[in-house]
Amino acid sequence: MTTVLHEIGHSLGISNANIAFFAEQVDGDIDIHAPRPFAGATIPLASNFSGITSHVDIGFGPVMASGSHNTRQLLSEVDIVLNAELGHFQYLNLNPSQPIPEPSTWVLLGTGLLGFGLRWWKQNWQEIRCVECGPWSRLAYTVV
Repeated sequence: MTTVLHEIGHSLGISNANIAFFAEQVDGDIDIHAPRPFAGATIPLASNFSGITSHVDIGFGPVMASGSHNTRQLLSEVDIVLNAELGHFQYLNLNPSQPIPEPSTWVLLGTGLLGFGLRWWKQNWQEIRCVECGPWSRLAYTVV
């Protein structure tokens, strides 16, 4: 998941193929400008023997930083603000006022169990017939 998000970050413009990124990365960082959050901040970029790379040099945290093996990360505020700066987004809300509703675990579990129960019932339920229809065996039924 982290690798996918990292590569999506490159495809969204955090790469040397983006003209805005190429112009900003000359001094080794990306400068954040108003009206985006954290205006005036700089996001340092990593470098190697070839020069400045398209990876964030903050250490562990952002998806666009180099991560270690077998770690999973979600997008951080740094990743979102960096992409917003390069994409020239004017309105960016990092603190939505409405929480995103998520289904309850018990509802999901109950729905799954109901589905399994209905499937079992459909596969195993057959016609009910009377074994012998006399006055003394009125309630003797069997499943055939």
